[in-house]
Amino acid sequence: LMGTFNMLPGFPMDGGRVLRAIVWARTGNLLRATKVAATSGSIVAYGMMAIGVLILVTGNIWGLWWVLIGWFLRGAAQASYQAVLLEHVLAPVTVQEAMQPPPELLPREMTVQELVDERVLTTGDRCFLVGGDGAVVGLVSQTDVTRLARDEWAGTALEQAMVLAEDVHTTEPDASLAHAAQLMQQHDVHQLPVVQDGQLRGMLTRADVMQQLELRQRFGPLQP
Repeated sequence: LMGTFNMLPGFPMDGGRVLRAIVWARTGNLLRATKVAATSGSIVAYGMMAIGVLILVTGNIWGLWWVLIGWFLRGAAQASYQAVLLEHVLAPVTVQEAMQPPPELLPREMTVQELVDERVLTTGDRCFLVGGDGAVVGLVSQTDVTRLARDEWAGTALEQAMVLAEDVHTTEPDASLAHAAQLMQQHDVHQLPVVQDGQLRGMLTRADVMQQLELRQRFGPLQP
């Protein structure tokens, strides 16, 4: 039963992957094949949710599992297509084309309260680089700030709240923007310092990635 269920033509289940492989072989277009398989997955998911609702109407609580599985499958199908779309659209784009200029380095002795008052509330930026002796020594994000109790902000210096520079994930200017986006997702970070030959060249955020994705979809070559 599990094997039969897994072979339903709904991506990302195995049956959906077989369907994608068939469409890919016939069209030679991975993105189009993924879109067809993901659409099929959504149809299968809606069908499962409809069956679940009918079972629930009869008074059988097990119908709820059909609804939940269908809802999960629909989300997985859409997420899988979006991942392939991201790779297809952004793979030719380099980080240098999307990154922002290097931000001002903040002194390590600045307090978290000063950071909030002078930078977070005025600029809305999500992360800040901390400098010492002209070099980057760490990074402080809004998440790092919220981990501290408010009554600790005034007495906590940035060097006590920051993530050390050697522990910060970075990328390079000539790296693929799609690869940088995957790096952010894998490590659950919202920004990547762009470093080349040990020097800070810029900052890349998730907002920069999404802006490029929107622009490339709107003004770039037509997507299948």
